[in-house]
Amino acid sequence: NPSEMQDILQIVVQAFMRMKKVRLNPSCVFVHQNVSDITAGEKNIDGRRRLQQTLDEMTKLAAKDEVYEAECFSDVIRFDVQNDVKYFAQLWEGSPPMAPPNPNYCENIQELKKTIMSHVSKSQGIMLKGLKEHIKDLSEALLNEQFLFSFRNTLEISAYRKLETEYSKWSWSLRSAMMETENKLHNQIENEAIHEVEDIDLQRELMKTSEEVKKKKSDFFEKYTDADILIQWKASFEIKIKELQENIVRETKKKLNEILQQRNLKKKIIAQRTQHENSLYEKSKELALKLKYKANDEETLMKEFDLFWEQSLKLIIRDTPVIKDTDIMRDASEMLSNIDEGHVDHQKNCSEHNDILSVTNYSEYIIYKQLSRNDIKEAANNHCARVKELSETQIGKLVTDVVQQTDKMIKLFNISKMGYNSSYIKQLIDCINTGVTEHEEGQVKYVFKNKFFIDLVLSICNRAKEMITDQHRLFREANDPVIYVEKKREEYFSIFQKYCHEATSTVIFGEIICQKLKEPIEQSVYKKTARALTDELRSNSESLNGNRSKLEKHILKTLAEEEDFNKYMNYIHNPRDHFKRFISDE
Repeated sequence: NPSEMQDILQIVVQAFMRMKKVRLNPSCVFVHQNVSDITAGEKNIDGRRRLQQTLDEMTKLAAKDEVYEAECFSDVIRFDVQNDVKYFAQLWEGSPPMAPPNPNYCENIQELKKTIMSHVSKSQGIMLKGLKEHIKDLSEALLNEQFLFSFRNTLEISAYRKLETEYSKWSWSLRSAMMETENKLHNQIENEAIHEVEDIDLQRELMKTSEEVKKKKSDFFEKYTDADILIQWKASFEIKIKELQENIVRETKKKLNEILQQRNLKKKIIAQRTQHENSLYEKSKELALKLKYKANDEETLMKEFDLFWEQSLKLIIRDTPVIKDTDIMRDASEMLSNIDEGHVDHQKNCSEHNDILSVTNYSEYIIYKQLSRNDIKEAANNHCARVKELSETQIGKLVTDVVQQTDKMIKLFNISKMGYNSSYIKQLIDCINTGVTEHEEGQVKYVFKNKFFIDLVLSICNRAKEMITDQHRLFREANDPVIYVEKKREEYFSIFQKYCHEATSTVIFGEIICQKLKEPIEQSVYKKTARALTDELRSNSESLNGNRSKLEKHILKTLAEEEDFNKYMNYIHNPRDHFKRFISDE
């Protein structure tokens, strides 16, 4: 069936474009069976021309999708339309079962055999060992292209990618609306207007956007050019949208209820802060009244205010518990020392550990288990290199999985709101230890040296250090009364000057109110700007205005242009991390 053949070849051509690593040199021959009139030469020439045209068009479509340079089918799969298209007569001459074989059919078979042998004679040949490696490479490449082989033809892939792009727009509409709701409710929480957030409140706020998304989705599935192709995914994408909606409602509820908890915890801090502010305000007012006669001597005013400010800060520091700086690497090393005193010199390990996240060879970290007879036989059959390669892959996957798990844990600690605690490092170490132990107890032929666990813990802590430190800094800035008051220095000096110049209370209170309003207004503007900027990027940034496949093409293009080896390694070993960095840079 020509249409079935065309569908299959579209996917095959696109797969060969993607599977460059396999280094195959494919060719093909088309055989049309049961062609009754073999002598109809003109008809066959016309058929060949149409076949060539169809194959070339199909290749151009696939090449466009894969950003691959190919103008015709033979650029991907070696094929000569004049010699590689065969027409076979029927096998039987007459009606079976008594009909003799058709001699023309036998001639066709001989001709086909001759053509194939002609192709083979031009090849350099391959050893059985090489054939085995080729089949292994091909098998791995096929497994990596599961996405591609789940479609019937290139048209289906194109339609699915368009659907993905639209889904990205729908999901952003829902997220953006929920972010707006979150900001509104956040303000109400800060103003103590609400004391609890329920699912039903958030769903009500999201209702309008949800209906708009439903309408857009419905229009897309009905009016898209290839609507008959898209219909097969309609149900699954409706479930995806529903699940997304439930997830963002659940996430927002959790986040807002955490803010409610923090508001209750911060009441004491806010009361303390207000007390400091009132005290500073009254004292600066008293000092200003004493210095009225020196109002025009700016230098004297500045000196007097500096002295007053220094004394006031000393009193605040004396009455306030200090929020300490973090030293993640020291905490990690000390905890490792407590776990295994005999093996860990924590001062040395803190600075001299290997960065296991960039290691590509783990041989120095493992000891192979004692093998049974069957294992020795299997190792001999598979060759040591194969066993070693498998071990490297398994360990690389373990490291990636542990990194992703610890990243999630760090986010759940919510350090920017709750502050840093050394117990967080203990939780990370326990998580890493569990992952490594479970891996060793699984289907692996090795155990880890102690050095692997130590380097893995210190590498992950070193990677997380910047993020944890930044989050703790935000916590300090928001909660340390000394930092808070220090930020208000210019504000108080301005009020102090006005009192010295005998400004009216109305003017001074007007300024205080403006300064109080400044920060919440700024925060509101920042949040709105973030959403507006995201909309702008999704519309105008070439790499971010499509689906994931388009983003990956831009990442690969950027890698090729920059020619930075470390970025290649990061992309290969930590693709999730590389994607995040690329999006952040964009």
